[in-house]
Amino acid sequence: MKNRFLLILLLSSIFCLAQSSQAETINIKTLIDSAANRMIKKPLIHSTSIAIVYQGKEFIGHYGELEEGKNNCPDNETIYEIGSLSKTFAGTLAAKAVCEKKLNIADEVQKYLPENYPNLKYGKQPILIKHLLSHTSGFSNMLPFEANIILQNFINHDTPAKINELYKNYEQKDFLRDLHKVKIDTVPGYKYSYSSAGSELIAFILEKVYKKKYEKLLTDYLTKNIAMQNTKITLSNQEAKKLAVGYHSDNSVITPPMPKLPWGGIR
Repeated sequence: MKNRFLLILLLSSIFCLAQSSQAETINIKTLIDSAANRMIKKPLIHSTSIAIVYQGKEFIGHYGELEEGKNNCPDNETIYEIGSLSKTFAGTLAAKAVCEKKLNIADEVQKYLPENYPNLKYGKQPILIKHLLSHTSGFSNMLPFEANIILQNFINHDTPAKINELYKNYEQKDFLRDLHKVKIDTVPGYKYSYSSAGSELIAFILEKVYKKKYEKLLTDYLTKNIAMQNTKITLSNQEAKKLAVGYHSDNSVITPPMPKLPWGGIR
């Protein structure tokens, strides 16, 4: 939470600069350096990279060390996993589908599924697209359900290894099979409950309406509309070498990369 506060403070400071007639006299890089150097002093943060574009100028900084004790600072070639920010991309692509009349947020989810799922409703109230997007569908966080049990002990050092093993051979067909096991215990749209499984289902639905793989939809959109040419799900062998390593909790041993879920980029 403190780290998040530092980032919010940094962004707030830069927003204030935009409102100030003296903005040109302020060194934005100094603000980045100050926030980042305080951030990496926290015991659970080893390194960070921050980039800001302000009035057409780029301000980039890399700090700390990727591997503890090796003094290997990240650089412009370092690739970071973005975790659940991938849900923002899924929501953006869903909004695009709505604007293009390929999707209606009031549609029942069942409309897009390959077989009947009578369990995806509460009484006579079905789960709608908008419930998946707003995390009010009633889904558990993860499928398979075993993942939720493992994540109850999130800070345990062996949690990442257990999750990786669980998803090693977990494919889209397995997800659709386990979808039959979902039990909705309240009216959809009523209760907020964060759900990666719900976002994965959005990715599946987007593939159906566009008749394209989710990763292709994602990379095409990011490249064309946001000029993000290096944000992707599948890395080449050369790109994988540039992936930033991670540490879980207070474990001093490097944690393997996050596993690919059935639709790749949804966390």
